[in-house]
Amino acid sequence: NGARFTGKVFNLKMWDDLSGVREYRCFINGEWVLAEFDGKSATLSIKLSQVPAADKDLELKVFLTDACGNAREQTFAIRR
Repeated sequence: NGARFTGKVFNLKMWDDLSGVREYRCFINGEWVLAEFDGKSATLSIKLSQVPAADKDLELKVFLTDACGNAREQTFAIRR
C-alpha cells in the first residue's frame, strides 16, 4: 500500500488454491480498468497507461470470485 509504480504494468499475485479464479474486476478511484489474469502465473496485470498520474494515493479495488462463488474485495493505495 502506498507504493509508487513507475513501470508500464502493475502486477498483483492472486489465486485460489481449490476451485480457481472465476471472475475478477478492478477499479481505480471508482473507474473500471481493464485487467488481465494469467492463471498459470496467478498474476493480475493492469497497464499503467490506464492509471492517472497523481501526487496523491489512488484507490485500487480488486474484486475476486472463485469457481464456487466465494467473493473477496481488497483495496490498495497506489501512487503513479
